Amino acid sequence: MGWTSVERDPPSHDADPLDHLLFRQHHVISRRQALRVMSHNALRHRVTSGRWQQPMRSVYVAMTGPIALPQRRWIGVLASRGPLAAFSALEVLGLKGYGKPYTEVLITANRRVRPAPPETVIRRTASLPVTDVLVDGLPPVMVAARSLVDAAQWARDDAEATAVVAAAFQQRLVVGDEVLAVLARLQGVRREALIRQAVEDARGGSHSISEVQFLQLCRRNGLPDPSRQVVRRDSRGRKRYRDALFEEWGFTSRSTAPSTWRCGPGPPTWPSTMRSRSRASGCSGSPPGSSAVIRRRSSASCARLWSRRGGDRVDLGQSDCL
Repeated sequence: MGWTSVERDPPSHDADPLDHLLFRQHHVISRRQALRVMSHNALRHRVTSGRWQQPMRSVYVAMTGPIALPQRRWIGVLASRGPLAAFSALEVLGLKGYGKPYTEVLITANRRVRPAPPETVIRRTASLPVTDVLVDGLPPVMVAARSLVDAAQWARDDAEATAVVAAAFQQRLVVGDEVLAVLARLQGVRREALIRQAVEDARGGSHSISEVQFLQLCRRNGLPDPSRQVVRRDSRGRKRYRDALFEEWGFTSRSTAPSTWRCGPGPPTWPSTMRSRSRASGCSGSPPGSSAVIRRRSSASCARLWSRRGGDRVDLGQSDCL
């Protein structure tokens, strides 16, 4: 559960407007906001008495104790007067698994923020239309498609960029047309070709980094693109999803971490997940000859297996059979 989803007790209906503002902003308030409801002396007294903290000259935290993630996000927004962007925005919008310890905000290229808020990365852009900002968000954030493009281009490496695109599709934060529309109007996007490919792969059903890497492995070795996220029902009528299916040859795969990949029949001891996939094929609990799981094995075994399934024999180099 993200910090924006944590249930908190709101102030009473007849509470002071300041209490409602502090509730919405997780007890963080800018100097400009504070002076609308109190005098300079009253504001100074709250800080000197220890009731409020002042992490920056223009921002206050209306509580004692440690400053947590929600407060750090709001400090970055109020100090920079820019919306949350990239990974920080996706976190607020509901993406799980890609939270960053620092806060990312986006401002126009002609602006300067001095000093920079603590634990905050200031990103600058030549294109910041109001249609890209959810101004009613708490806190204000870039829309999901723009946030995803920015997260991918500012990711630490290509693997993280691909993974966050796949995760955003898997968690239903974006659809392909939205992301491609953002790419079409932005200029000089870093990793644009990689992002476009990741979007196309995700639209086709590759919703994790292992599934994307398996697809790349197929393409690198001349294998056809498999059908992905294919729905099958097992003998009990339950839905089962196959990560990749070469239906013409009756060859299926389950994508796991790349370090465990190999081609070949399942191990003698079927794990429960493989038994369920076997039932989805209408097979018994033992591994059928037409089913396979991708795990580590030599390149020769990969090529022999594919040849037995009726495909063209391919040369899988040792380095490609991960």
